[in-house]
Amino acid sequence: QPLSRLGIVVAKRNVKLAVARNRIKRFVRESFRQQQQRLDGLDIVVVIKKNFILDQNNAGMLPNIFKTVGDKNSVAKNSNFLHQDLQ
Repeated sequence: QPLSRLGIVVAKRNVKLAVARNRIKRFVRESFRQQQQRLDGLDIVVVIKKNFILDQNNAGMLPNIFKTVGDKNSVAKNSNFLHQDLQ
């Protein structure tokens, strides 16, 4: 089975502090790593929007995003675009 790949974009203008940018990237990578087997060869790009704050609400929701993408991938393998917005 092909490996899934992850791209993370956290622009400095969207998240000012380097500590916050790195924390978000670490959390996204770890969430992805935990669900990687389920993603079945998908290439995923995570783009963090302006003023994103990694708080308790988002931290609990992020692992479920990759789980949701994996579930949608198993249902619709030929889908070209899967998108979920975090607010």
